[in-house]
This record gives sequence, C-alpha cells and structure tokens, in this order.
Amino acid sequence: MKSFTVKIVLSLFILILISSPAHPQIVKTAQAGMTFLNIGVGARAEGMGGSFICRDNDISAIFWNPAGIASIEGGAFTLERNMWFADITQNSAAVAYGFGKYGVLGLNVIAMDYGTFYGTEIGLASDLFFDYVETGEFTIDEYAVGLSYARMISDKFSVGGQVKYVYQDLFNSTIQKGLEDPKQVDNIVDVFAVDFGTHYKTGFHSLTFAMVARNFSKNIQFPEQTGDFSLPLIFTIGVSMDVLDLAPSVKQNHSLLVSFDGIHPRDYEEKGTLGLEYGFMNAMFLRFGYKWNFSAENFAMGAGFKFKMNDDISLNVNYAYSNMRYFDAVHRFSLSGSF
Repeated sequence: MKSFTVKIVLSLFILILISSPAHPQIVKTAQAGMTFLNIGVGARAEGMGGSFICRDNDISAIFWNPAGIASIEGGAFTLERNMWFADITQNSAAVAYGFGKYGVLGLNVIAMDYGTFYGTEIGLASDLFFDYVETGEFTIDEYAVGLSYARMISDKFSVGGQVKYVYQDLFNSTIQKGLEDPKQVDNIVDVFAVDFGTHYKTGFHSLTFAMVARNFSKNIQFPEQTGDFSLPLIFTIGVSMDVLDLAPSVKQNHSLLVSFDGIHPRDYEEKGTLGLEYGFMNAMFLRFGYKWNFSAENFAMGAGFKFKMNDDISLNVNYAYSNMRYFDAVHRFSLSGSF
C-alpha cells in the first residue's frame, strides 16, 4: 500500500509539472469551441468557487469528476439552475444509482437557454449601397448529455469515466462565394467527448487527492468552414481535507472542509480555485470560494440545508452567489437528494 501511495503522489507531481506553462508569453485564448462546458454546474460546487473535484458521495460531482459518484449507495438525483449573466440560463439535472460492488451508473444533462435573437443579413439597397434586412427571430441550442460509470477499486481509491454527447446549433446563415448563388447553411456541430477522473483517500484523516481530465474529443468543424476546433479540454488536480479532523473535541458537531484545485485549460492560462465549507451538525452549511486568473469571476459564497427524512431519504437545498468583474452577479440554485 505504501508503494501505491508513492505512485499516486508522484503522479500528482508529474501532472503539476506538465500543467506548468512552458511559454508563459503565449496567450491561450479562442482555441476551443462549445465553451458553455466551462460554466460551473451546481450551487454547492460554485459556492466553494468551483473547487470540487475531490468531493465524493455527492451527485453533483458527476459534472466535475465522475469518480466522485463511486461512493453513492442507493439512488441520488439533483436539479440545478444557474442564472448566468446577460439573461442566459443554464439548467442541469443528474441521476445516479449504486449497484454495490458493481459500481455506480449515472446520467446527466446540461442545457443552455440564450433567449431569443433577432436576425439580420446584408441586402442590396441600390447599385451602390447595402442595407440590413431583418430575417426574423431565432434561437440557439446547446446541450450535453452524459452517461457515467464509477467504481471503488478499494476503500481508498476510486475511478470514474463519462461519455457525453455534445450538441450546438447556432441557427443558419447565408453564404455567398464569388458569383455563386447564395446558400443557406445550418450551423450545427455535434461530437462525443470523454471525461476521466480518480479519487485517492490517503488514510490521513480525510485528506483526499483527485485528478480529472474533461472534454476530451476529436476536432470538429462547422459546415462550409475551413477551420476546425476542439472542445475546452481541461486537466485538473485537487486536494481537500476537513481540517477539524485535527480537533476531535470540535469535530462532533462541526466541520470545515478546505479544498484547492489547480486547473490547466486548453483555451486559457492556468487557474486556481479555493473553497471552504463550514457545516453545523451535518445540516446547515456556509460556503466561500475564490478563483484566481479567471477572466470574469473572482469570489463566491453560498449556503445550504440538509433535511433528513429518514435513514434512507434526505433532501439538500443549496444557493450560491458568484461575483463577476464586468457583469451582474450570478445566482445558482439546486435541489438534490438520496433515496
């Protein structure tokens, strides 16, 4: 077991070195598409600033690190709503069920709602001038549907993977090449992507390490376009611990979870997130999070309540507030439970 622990720790250090930018002068922007996959899901997770890949036994972990659902026993579900800026809404849902030693199977969906747009195109007003012509209302469709599987390899180590179908419809556009007749093109792309993650409990109280790679896919291309792009591939490593494990006299009714994630994205510079969650009697929770090197987000806070119906059924209600540098604040709500 000691040699196994050493291998895990060495793997973490290697991943940290790989994640270090070799050419920090290069600005990695606009190198990925379908960036709605970068928006954090879940009020509990975002109340902690998105520092969440080490969480387990929480159905919301399915959106962050599929290995986190490996310890779910019985059934679990979650419904999430994110009031993103610019009147954009992110809706998500997930369900999972544990089959004992055979692992945990989960299904989740993320759907974006951008509201209604008003289309225009350039028309010929005269022989010398062009004009804009209204083409009517249209909507954009973006969603991802994932099928997840996770399993406890031992009482300390778990793995999880997810295959998801990602779809984007940016409505149609009119393209004219040279003297050819104008042609309408449906701007639709779809692709299958893979997430893979691990959890390792060190055995030192609740100290946990985790690693995850998300949104791994082939490159895709819009119809009639020459360039291709990939999904926003993200590598993340994390560490967390309930620091009150070191104070047994306080631990009985209180908890203070501290979590940190280091993020290496394909389409941006390296990022970091710090999350805190204080719990009282495993029923009331206060959360705080901070994000480093994010383009728009910085700090977050939230609260949650857990209602124990009986030994098998519980409900969790969570809220998160995320501050934005250039936009109105973001509010998230979630309802989850086990059965």
